[in-house]
Amino acid sequence: MHRSVQGDPPVPTNQVPRVVTCEYCGVKSNALEMFAVSSKAFALRSQDAFCYYCPPCIARWERRFTIGALVCYLGLAALSLQLVFNYPGYPGSWFSLNVALWILFWLLLSIPHELGHVLAARLLGLRIYEITFGSGPTIFSRHLWGMKIEVKPFPVGGVPR
Repeated sequence: MHRSVQGDPPVPTNQVPRVVTCEYCGVKSNALEMFAVSSKAFALRSQDAFCYYCPPCIARWERRFTIGALVCYLGLAALSLQLVFNYPGYPGSWFSLNVALWILFWLLLSIPHELGHVLAARLLGLRIYEITFGSGPTIFSRHLWGMKIEVKPFPVGGVPR
């Protein structure tokens, strides 16, 4: 079995070709373990049922996705503020502002929550190597108090390790 992209089942070994080609950049390699695998929804032949992506292309896609999501979030916040100032009586403007603030405060409140996990672990004598706030590609990373601290752009929890 080979590694697959999130949510896709692993690819059976008998369906993996000897040389794989990245779907984005066209690089060819026989190091199948280095490639991520994704299934195609409507493949006519079984050998065409999977897409292979090289690590640089996956990293490029993650960066583009992160930048796009941050631009969408900042655009939502700017649009919400514009609507609130121009149309204060319109309920849609306040709703969009509340959604933008909810995402921001979710990230901000996950920080003390995860620090509480770290404090509890330290009080029990456990060693913490890394703490991550959010998910997705890392946008900020530092070593502090003997552990690696990472901040990621999507506020869907955090993990102390």
